[in-house]
Amino acid sequence: MNSLKVLDVTLRDGGCVNNFNFGQTYMEKILAAQEASGVEMIELGYIDEKKGSETGRTQYINEQVIPKCILKHKKEGITYVAMMDYGKFNVDNLHPRTDEGIDGIRLAFHKKNFKDMIPLGRK
Repeated sequence: MNSLKVLDVTLRDGGCVNNFNFGQTYMEKILAAQEASGVEMIELGYIDEKKGSETGRTQYINEQVIPKCILKHKKEGITYVAMMDYGKFNVDNLHPRTDEGIDGIRLAFHKKNFKDMIPLGRK
């Protein structure tokens, strides 16, 4: 309970100003800098099955494209996650976790939806 972890959301939150269009080279440079910085958790982007892409953007169509797009090598000691907004992705479409894929998903929701999020989080 007395530990503090830093979550870097540059690749996801920064996408709000450029429509997640970082371009592949820039995405890889940002990830390398994040990994070198010593942060414990990196949010690689945003999952949106309707507006997501498979490459060149940090708004992904699903969690399975992330290792192919940007997470080609994991650095030991770092937890890699993606964010998902309530209502923008059907959690039943998530695939079983693999060692090569992301380590977790951060769920975002409005206060009015908090009761709906409990069963989704458990899935």
